[in-house]
Amino acid sequence: CYLNNCTPEAAFKALADNPYGLLQYSDEILTFIGTFGKYNNGGTADESTYLSIWSHKPLTITRKTEDPIMVQSPFLSLIGGIPDELLGELFTKRRSVSGFAQRLLFVFPSVIKKKHYTSTKVQKPDMTEWYSLVKRLMGASETTYTLTPQAYELYNEYRNSLSDKMDAQPNAIKSLYAKLMIYAARFVMVAHVLGDDAASTQVSQKDIEYSIRCMNYFEDCWRRVYKMSGA
Repeated sequence: CYLNNCTPEAAFKALADNPYGLLQYSDEILTFIGTFGKYNNGGTADESTYLSIWSHKPLTITRKTEDPIMVQSPFLSLIGGIPDELLGELFTKRRSVSGFAQRLLFVFPSVIKKKHYTSTKVQKPDMTEWYSLVKRLMGASETTYTLTPQAYELYNEYRNSLSDKMDAQPNAIKSLYAKLMIYAARFVMVAHVLGDDAASTQVSQKDIEYSIRCMNYFEDCWRRVYKMSGA
């Protein structure tokens, strides 16, 4: 289900054998980015491929000494951490222009206070609930969903609100807003599958409201991280 400390080349090969998708995990996200170009001189090809995967475009990798890699519907999630001091390396001009940085969602608390030691552990019922949620997501069948009229109206209002804010923003933020429009649609499906009415093929206004709250949080985090990067 997940990859750790592997090159883009290995990740693309693994995707070919896992049509339901994978999670690629790296303690340090810059370590993962540093593998770009290890086998293809420069890294732009690897970065471009990850951009295409994010957009769910068919993946075709051709190498001189190996058989072609073909994935019709690639799905790959990335997760990792980064020290505050190294954010500038993530927001290089090329990655901001290409939209790579804007495809990342940051979880960054506004107040960070060191906690005292505690022997409290995650309780078994909480872990059981977590595993149940993961299984529900992984077991979701391929289904066509539609938005209720109220949900459709609210989603369009959110999209239009981002469009209205674009004019007064630098290009990096404009690109972020464009990605949030897409993330909002993706998150609403997660909210629906994990909700109380998962059996219905109608996505409700409640699902959209949850997704928009998530997008507002990620927008705030992204803006603060971008400012800290000095880009």
